[in-house]
Amino acid sequence: MSGEGKDQPYAAVRVLDPDGAEAGEIEVPAEILTDEPHVELLQRAIVDRQANLRRGTQSVKNRSEVRGGGRKPWRQKGTGRARHGSIRSPIWRGGGKALNAQPRSFSRDLNRRERRQAFASALSLKLAAGRMAVVDSLELSKPGTKQRVKWLDMLDLRGDILLVDEAPSSDVIRSTANLQTVSVARADTLSAYEILAADHLVLSKAALAALRRTNDDGLA
Repeated sequence: MSGEGKDQPYAAVRVLDPDGAEAGEIEVPAEILTDEPHVELLQRAIVDRQANLRRGTQSVKNRSEVRGGGRKPWRQKGTGRARHGSIRSPIWRGGGKALNAQPRSFSRDLNRRERRQAFASALSLKLAAGRMAVVDSLELSKPGTKQRVKWLDMLDLRGDILLVDEAPSSDVIRSTANLQTVSVARADTLSAYEILAADHLVLSKAALAALRRTNDDGLA
């Protein structure tokens, strides 16, 4: 496996039939895999994803933003009290806050080359762990939650499961909507974080082909 050369030998992943039995193997393009997973990039991909989920909308007024306090509360000397210039000082009740939080963006990102390496690393680790499988299609003859649960049982999948299709249909999405441990993703937007977060990765054959096309076009 190699994430650099396209002439490298392909890796094989098991293919499951609708009853969950192994129906052979299919070749995974070597250009979307790597022999040496980049652990540091994977760590950064996870941190970046979590940082990008932060809203950064917290806002607290400082002494220049609160109302009032235009004049000194009392004269500088002769009162026996400590000198103050404004009742909106941070040490006054109702005053502004020192070192106040302001709206900000926590967004961070890897560059294109790093994203491709992180993606290949995540996919390679999932494949090496035997937690990746391919099916002909994610469609069911009778779409529904119960049928989806039976389908997953036949495939003998437990834990958090990520189903990946080239373009998930409404039937696939609806059949998994009430299953908290099952997620659905598009092949062209699949990220390293989503792969790592799932216990099992199940791709349709169309999704596998789409991953290769996305890599050739420049994995985003």
